[in-house]
Amino acid sequence: MIAVPNVLSKSGINRLSRQVYFVLFSAIMCPLPTYAESAEPYKSLNRFGDVMDAVRDQHVDEIDDSAVIDNAIKGALQQLGTDTAYMSIAGLEEMLRANKQGIGPGGIIGIEFGVSEAHNELMVSRTMHGTPAYVAGLRHGDIVSHIDLRSTVGMSAEQAQNLLHGEPSTQVVLSIRRQFPFDLTLKRAASSFDPREIEVIDNCIYIRPTSFDETLIDWLTAGIAETRSTIDNPRGYVLDLRDNPGGLMTTVADFADAFLDKGEIVVSRGREEDDVERFRATPGDILRGEKLVVIVNEGTASGAEVVASSLQHYERATVVGARTRGYGTLHTIIPVGSGSGALRLATARLFSPSGASLDKTGVTPDEEVLLSQNGDNQLRRAIEIARGRTNQ
Repeated sequence: MIAVPNVLSKSGINRLSRQVYFVLFSAIMCPLPTYAESAEPYKSLNRFGDVMDAVRDQHVDEIDDSAVIDNAIKGALQQLGTDTAYMSIAGLEEMLRANKQGIGPGGIIGIEFGVSEAHNELMVSRTMHGTPAYVAGLRHGDIVSHIDLRSTVGMSAEQAQNLLHGEPSTQVVLSIRRQFPFDLTLKRAASSFDPREIEVIDNCIYIRPTSFDETLIDWLTAGIAETRSTIDNPRGYVLDLRDNPGGLMTTVADFADAFLDKGEIVVSRGREEDDVERFRATPGDILRGEKLVVIVNEGTASGAEVVASSLQHYERATVVGARTRGYGTLHTIIPVGSGSGALRLATARLFSPSGASLDKTGVTPDEEVLLSQNGDNQLRRAIEIARGRTNQ
């Protein structure tokens, strides 16, 4: 059992107000408009009240008012896209815990979900490196139609995660639809492992962060120092951002800053003309100017795209792989309902140092290398470039 703090207490609100997340992981406090400021749209809520009264009074079964209202809110937000959602307090606590490099109690499978707009079913957004889902080969875009024979039609990502969690070494059966349907039985892994990697490959230092959480900068600094002590004169560095979904805005900016000496890293622009925030690099390159290659793919999203685009723009790194996903929006977590839930809402778009929007465009690599069926050719090519071989 884990004691979960009340994130909407005074201390919890202060903590949330200091945390800004990219896409699925951004959190700051925003004031909601008052009724007087925009009364007209709320008049239509009278119809919802009439429906609730009729259901409560006349439905053959007694209903749970809270569950009906939560589901109504979630349904209303679906038209804004899969990155906008209403979360329960439990879902919010789970997200905050994940951004502290803790995945939660019990065993894990390692899937993050989106929703297929075509079928209203759950879709694999990404798999966490080293987890059972990753090892089994699940990938972005796979449809998860059933979890232990339970249909995912209309199921929220939070509900699905609750089904996936369980005791380590227990099994869960996923029904997957790709080109053809198949069932996959996965064994839950203990949640205490760290999927991030820093190691030596072919005399190059390989760095793979899996997301941008609060512990990442300390991990990067200590990991590079320790790995350097095991190798004389590394030929270069490879930063692997494949299937990386981003994370905390401040961590993303600090991570890019670690490899840059100066320049603008990213600009976020909200709906209002003066709603602009700029993040700039400061002097000091952790690699002291040594050769750096970044690997990206269609699973590289949000904050990871910001890192890749800034390093590419200033020619600090060569980017190889496949075009990134194009999730260039900043999301804000807004506590609502007197502590009963929270709203995840897109509040700004992200722009690269060149001024180009990252939203729906992503990052085009300097050298396109599509993943083959014969091993990791993207990593092989990155190491070749890091070692000084520029021609394929």
